Amino acid sequence: MEFKKIGVVIADTMEFKPFADLAKEYNPESGEINGYETIKFNIGDKEIVGIRCLIGKVNAATATAMLVMKENVDCIMNIGLSGAVHGIRRGTVFAGKSFRECDFDLSAIGYEVGVKPDQESVYSANEELLAKIPQEFNIPVLNCGTGDYFLTKNETKALYYKQFNINTFDMETGAIASVCHNCSLPFLSVRKVSDDSEDTGVNDYREMNEQAETDLSDIIFAVIKNL
Repeated sequence: MEFKKIGVVIADTMEFKPFADLAKEYNPESGEINGYETIKFNIGDKEIVGIRCLIGKVNAATATAMLVMKENVDCIMNIGLSGAVHGIRRGTVFAGKSFRECDFDLSAIGYEVGVKPDQESVYSANEELLAKIPQEFNIPVLNCGTGDYFLTKNETKALYYKQFNINTFDMETGAIASVCHNCSLPFLSVRKVSDDSEDTGVNDYREMNEQAETDLSDIIFAVIKNL
């Protein structure tokens, strides 16, 4: 498959900054789509549109849909920070394998938690895009859970691992993956564990977020150049 126009969805200001800084080498143009900040540039024959979606599932889904409808992108990529749930530690960079919304709950009317009636509930990363991550980065591929809150409770972590077999938790990937699935659009997410989803998680997240590290953007740029 040809990937000529690539959308990159990034939530937080300090997650977006390293991406925008690396893009300066390529003479980017700043703009907006329906109020969401964007940056456009070219790497070789590839056109990249980065969008700062802000935090949470609704923002993530809306910004992704905007890229699909207004920019006609060929694929969507995502970078950001996540909390650890099982089998992964703070500071680890990983790629998402599967994505689901853990806080989707219709159990009151007889459905299992996380199940969406009459539609898919678990979404997958695109295997071709996963294969474009250079082997030198040596990053694991993990199952991701999403919910519209910052996870800090050990009992919830244990429950989500038991119910959904997820390794990490964030506030955007499940929503982005849902839009990509419904639009038959390839999706890749590369994220970094900022905290252990415990009582100290908020401070750990803030500490890592304020560092505005470039490692996630470095990987995404390498993937784009490898397409």
